[in-house]
Amino acid sequence: RFMNDSVLTTVREDMKRVRELKAWRHYYEMWAEVANTLIFTGQNHLALHETQAMYSDAEQFDDKQGMGLAYSIMGMAYANLHNYEQSDEAYSKSIDWLSQVRTPMPPTLLDVYAYYGDVLDETKQYERLEELTHEWRKAKDFVINQHSLKGTATADLYDYYFFRGCAQAALGLRH
Repeated sequence: RFMNDSVLTTVREDMKRVRELKAWRHYYEMWAEVANTLIFTGQNHLALHETQAMYSDAEQFDDKQGMGLAYSIMGMAYANLHNYEQSDEAYSKSIDWLSQVRTPMPPTLLDVYAYYGDVLDETKQYERLEELTHEWRKAKDFVINQHSLKGTATADLYDYYFFRGCAQAALGLRH
C-alpha cells in the first residue's frame, strides 16, 4: 500500500510541473500511471472517475494521445468490472484516437489491440476479432518500423500478442 500511495502522491506532484511545461505526452502518460495504479489496487470505479477527468482535460487541448490513453484505461476498468459492452466501446475509441497519433505512433496502441482482442474473445465476438487483426497487423508493423524495433524482444512480444489474437479468432470461428 505504501508504494501505491507514494506513486499517487509523487506522480501527481510531478504532473503539476510537467503541465506547466506543457509537455502533454509526458503529462498524460503520468496521469495514465495514476489511473493504472488505481486499477491494479482494485479501485476500478475510482480509476474510471480519474480517466474521465483525464479525457476531459485532454479534450480541452485536443490531445489525441491523452484521449486515447484515457479510453484505454477506461476499457481496462470496465473489463475488470465485467462490463464488456462499455469496455468494447472504450477500447474502440482508444484505438481511434491513438491511431491518429503519428509522431511517433505510440506503442501503447498495440497494448490496446491486445486488451481489446481479449474482450472480443471473452464475449465470443470472433468475427469482429478477426476483422480487428487486419488493422492490428498494420499498426504493429508500422510501430515496429517507426520505432526501429525489428529483431528486438519488444517486437517479439508484440508479435506474440498479435498471433495470440489471430489464434483466438481462428479457434473461436471453428466452434
